[in-house]
Amino acid sequence: MIKSFFKLIYNLTKIPMTIILFKTPIKKKLINYMINYRSRGIKNIFDKYINKIFWEEFFLKLNEEEKNDIRDKTLSFGEGKIWAEGYFSKSFKSLKDLEKIKIGKINYLEAEPIYEDIISYLKEQNEKVSIIQIGSSSGRDLNLIRNYFPEHEYISTDINDEILDFQKTKYKFNNFKFLKAYAQNIDKICNHFNLENKKKIIFSIGSAQYLSPNELTKFISKMSKLKKASLFILEPIQISFLNKKKQHSLYRSNISYNHNYENYFSENGLKISLKKIIEPYDASHRIHGDTAHYYIKCIDNNE
Repeated sequence: MIKSFFKLIYNLTKIPMTIILFKTPIKKKLINYMINYRSRGIKNIFDKYINKIFWEEFFLKLNEEEKNDIRDKTLSFGEGKIWAEGYFSKSFKSLKDLEKIKIGKINYLEAEPIYEDIISYLKEQNEKVSIIQIGSSSGRDLNLIRNYFPEHEYISTDINDEILDFQKTKYKFNNFKFLKAYAQNIDKICNHFNLENKKKIIFSIGSAQYLSPNELTKFISKMSKLKKASLFILEPIQISFLNKKKQHSLYRSNISYNHNYENYFSENGLKISLKKIIEPYDASHRIHGDTAHYYIKCIDNNE
């Protein structure tokens, strides 16, 4: 009943409100207000209304450059540090720690098997490996892997200096390196660290969802040309989107997208070693009933 009433009011007012909010000087103030949408959250009906009209009536109609400018600003002005601190506070250091944490109806390791798979892969290697995380946030993921294999090289990348500066205070290891970079520049990341002929793992946990379809295309295309590279991706996705098998990408919410990573892999010649759709939540879950985890990997590309 409440949802229906909200939908009715929204549909009746969205056109005049769009004109007021985005065709007047209020627009600049609203953009600044929306920059901290993560830490502010939805505290009342006003925030829910403003969020919906901003992302669906304004943001979606921008060009890619304008969208990316807003996306990048959502991790600036203190927001990047808040984001990193939030993930850092989860305090997991081992697979046993993850096994104790629940995501929906299953444990963390079942919901996100990427950790065990990367660690299993590294156990089989007889040479030094460079492990690169795309969108590393708190650095917790890289550090967990480093706790098992301190001999390898760890490269933390993110698009925001605040996030990387936070990590630098936490991980003071000689083989733990940092670089401000975008996923679609993965070739430049590898060149920066002289990794062309070295064995490497590139992985993303919850960060590839923020790439536009164009950026993801560039990232996967460049990945397909890298030597001795393995790619692991684990991202949230709407279950309802998975039925649209031919569709490559679809706007999800805020600054995130649904991506059919299998299509991107196949079209760029990446051999899929494993693809798995994991549903941690019951369909009746109030927030995540339509959310699954899309896990896909390519092992030893161009070996």
